[in-house]
Amino acid sequence: MKRHTLILALLITVLLMFMGCTDNPDKTIIIPDGDTVESDEVVDGDDEGIIDGDGEEAVVDGDAEVDGDIEEDIPAEEEQVEIVDHPQTGWDGVTITSINAPDETTVKIVFSRDPGEADCLSSYNYIFTSEAEQFDIENIAYDAATATVTITTSMQKLGIEYTLTMLKGDNPTGTFLTADTKKFWVSDMSSSNYDQYQVTAHRVAVSDTSVAYVEEGYTFPGVDQIMGEFDDMIYPTETTIFHPAPDKDGNGRIVMLGLDGGDDYGGYFSPINAMADNQTMSWWGLHSNEMEMIHINVLVDVESVGHVIAHEFQHLLYNSRHGMNQEYWEYHDEGLAESAVRVVYGSNDYAVDFYQWDYQGKIAQGVSMVNWTYAQYENYALAYMWWAYVAGQLDDGMDGYSAIFDMNIGSPDEVDAFTTNNFGMDFPSMYMNNLIANWVQEDSGAYSYNGTLSFPTSSAPTVGQGTQSVDIGPFTGTFFRLNDETISYPGTQGSNIVYAGIDPEGNIDLEEPFTVDGGALLVYNKTIDYDSGNQHSGPDVASTAKATGTKSIAPMCSFKALKTWMNPPPVNPDNLQNLHAWQKATAKRLAQ
Repeated sequence: MKRHTLILALLITVLLMFMGCTDNPDKTIIIPDGDTVESDEVVDGDDEGIIDGDGEEAVVDGDAEVDGDIEEDIPAEEEQVEIVDHPQTGWDGVTITSINAPDETTVKIVFSRDPGEADCLSSYNYIFTSEAEQFDIENIAYDAATATVTITTSMQKLGIEYTLTMLKGDNPTGTFLTADTKKFWVSDMSSSNYDQYQVTAHRVAVSDTSVAYVEEGYTFPGVDQIMGEFDDMIYPTETTIFHPAPDKDGNGRIVMLGLDGGDDYGGYFSPINAMADNQTMSWWGLHSNEMEMIHINVLVDVESVGHVIAHEFQHLLYNSRHGMNQEYWEYHDEGLAESAVRVVYGSNDYAVDFYQWDYQGKIAQGVSMVNWTYAQYENYALAYMWWAYVAGQLDDGMDGYSAIFDMNIGSPDEVDAFTTNNFGMDFPSMYMNNLIANWVQEDSGAYSYNGTLSFPTSSAPTVGQGTQSVDIGPFTGTFFRLNDETISYPGTQGSNIVYAGIDPEGNIDLEEPFTVDGGALLVYNKTIDYDSGNQHSGPDVASTAKATGTKSIAPMCSFKALKTWMNPPPVNPDNLQNLHAWQKATAKRLAQ
């Protein structure tokens, strides 16, 4: 009788599996090597044995008969059937164990087991969906030992959640946020030429309108609260009052980058980042991050961060509306940035307190609201109060800031046209009224803030005791405390110098002789010619004031101890002289 080898036994077993004759369809029965069966045997599973085609009993290896149910017919122990699992292959049952984007150009996927290299290397099997435009797949690598796919992508948009759906097997899915870490170009504020360097930062939070990263090695204190305020207050308020938020990078969010700003700044906005990198490198040799972002010093007190963000976000919106004009007026942009704090939070007590206290005595000696000294917060306070005064005179509530923001460049000539059109008064005259309002605080009218600001009357800074005159430039005014009943022009004053007398009851006298009678005399350089230089003020009568400012406002010590400016240095590379002025002013303050 013809005999066959193990191969035939295996084929018979496979056939039985497909016929449903085995209880283990995923198992294979292996006959010990060297055993044989007859070619015409029949396996019927009962106790009739294995019968050949002639009706004779078949013999396995010449040993005892096998009839399927007799115990002594079982092969010896070393010849028993072995049951072995085959390694599972293919996509059936495969799931995504983990998925993330470790950096801005990588996505890493770990499967529950190895589904096969060929499918894992095919980009057609990966479908990424999100609220933003899909990134490009540039390369795929696969490690079968760990069932890990590493995909190299085009630059990912920050703060976006993607869903991956595999077009294989049961279509396993997974979600992830883009760019767990990201490299950013930032500015070295201590360098003389505003040099740049790169930092690696990790993502710490994502909200509806923002995504926050922080420099490696640092934390971002209060980030959840800060982003909640940005979502609920800062973003909707400022984009309504000022300007819609740009979205050139297409992620629908503002990037907040937390940095170690030391004593250099509280935060800053760089318009460089709103431009293409090839442009900024060509024009200035500076890199752009090519996104809407603001920089926050994570060493600043958490209580101040919301105000810093409100200020810097206005700069971002201002740049989107006005661009990087060669003619740039800080009192317009920076004054509105300080106004943004009030627009969002209802007040900006810091600026008003700073004005009243005048702890360095600079306002009392005369600070121009228009001619800007960078990193001198006295300028910020004056500009903030000026725009609050204009908004109050417009009597539109917070909406008054919209018209102010929408000026093209905010130059003195443009503001002059604005005040003439809206109030029938030129810019220098209206600013004089603003200064008088700082002293008398009337309830309404030309000498009132009309509800936008409120602070004690007679609390504006005054020149020191014994001072007889100051040299002041355009859009500059200050107060003399005088006991004289009336004051006249001394004849030595400059051609643009004008006076206003204010008696102790707050009555205002604009005609010579000016009634003072123990009240105050405003001396003011009234000219639209903003670069005409300083002039001698007079009245050549010694002031009786014993001190400048108001000492009762607390906590005043915080101003003197303040080491971090809430406002950034300029970032327009055409204005590096302002950077140097800022560095010098900051160094001087730190030394005090």
